[in-house]
Amino acid sequence: MDNVSQRLAEVRPAALDGDPAAVDLAAITAHPQPGPRRSAPRRSLVLAATAFAAAVAIAGLNQLTHPAGNPAPGPGQVPGATGPADARQVLLVAAERAALQGDGTDRYWHVTSQLGNRYDVGGYFVLGRTEIEEWLPTFAGGQVVKCGTSLGAEPASDADVAAWKAAGSPSTWTSRPPGGATGPGRELAAAPGQRKCGAGPEKTYQLGGADLAPAQVLELPADPAALKEMILSSDAAQRAGGGYQPQDLGRYQSEVLFSAAVELLLRLPVSAQVRSAAYTMLADLPGVTMSAQATDQLGRPGAGVEYTFRNADGSDQTTRLIVDLTTGAMLAEEHREAGTTALRYYVVVTETGFAPEAPAV
Repeated sequence: MDNVSQRLAEVRPAALDGDPAAVDLAAITAHPQPGPRRSAPRRSLVLAATAFAAAVAIAGLNQLTHPAGNPAPGPGQVPGATGPADARQVLLVAAERAALQGDGTDRYWHVTSQLGNRYDVGGYFVLGRTEIEEWLPTFAGGQVVKCGTSLGAEPASDADVAAWKAAGSPSTWTSRPPGGATGPGRELAAAPGQRKCGAGPEKTYQLGGADLAPAQVLELPADPAALKEMILSSDAAQRAGGGYQPQDLGRYQSEVLFSAAVELLLRLPVSAQVRSAAYTMLADLPGVTMSAQATDQLGRPGAGVEYTFRNADGSDQTTRLIVDLTTGAMLAEEHREAGTTALRYYVVVTETGFAPEAPAV
């Protein structure tokens, strides 16, 4: 497989931090995924009829907030428990809370997310941010409606601010192609852009090695063991001929299951019971650990859990998931090179739920 870091940068469309009208709206929500190590490039878990659905399916369009009188537990804490929690405890509590959420369904799954990506602009880095809104049909033949708004770019860290000032404080940038590749970079601006919307035909959701129609997504098993078996069996055909050694297969399967769980918890319009099963599946994976920090990029606190993927070149990349233990909602997904604090990209979910209709475009 190609180096994961390089692949993540290459598959990310310019629309995420540029003008959403500049490309097909179907590409707005294609974003890099933390994929398992493979001998050939893995199909990225890009969902054309999905994108950034969050963890809790609540009838109507509900903001992800803590219920009144029920404050969120502090980072690394389990409600009602004393002392530090481990990752398995946190994920099992999240599974319990997710299963308690209302489970109404409707014709569309609506989600609003913010995406951030770090770009090398020569001498320093800037963080580009985009708000994505989607209405995803849960029925055959429906249209996907997507809207994107660039929120602007800014220096990514204090050190980058200093370098930016030394460069004359520009308000526009051209990023360097990732991984030493040749060709044009991406155009970035400090000023926010206009909201642009478009519509496209329904496509399939990818989970593990399976391409699922909306009706199939709604019928995913809610039993953790059955869900795990479905994901691994659907991926087996894709893995055939990959040349995996027995000592590599366990780690590979854990990476497949972790990636699939993230899809279920952040992006797919599944039932509360399926989200609960995904958390339970995560809790049983080896290598999932508690995070030392658990505040998302919007400042919302939660419990953080991490998993480190092995790249083909031997380097590691860490994915951090931030969970609201009050509701069982997955708030955010963040990616860093392992052992560093430098954020490569993130997704935070701000609003999610089922809706009867999508806006006209």
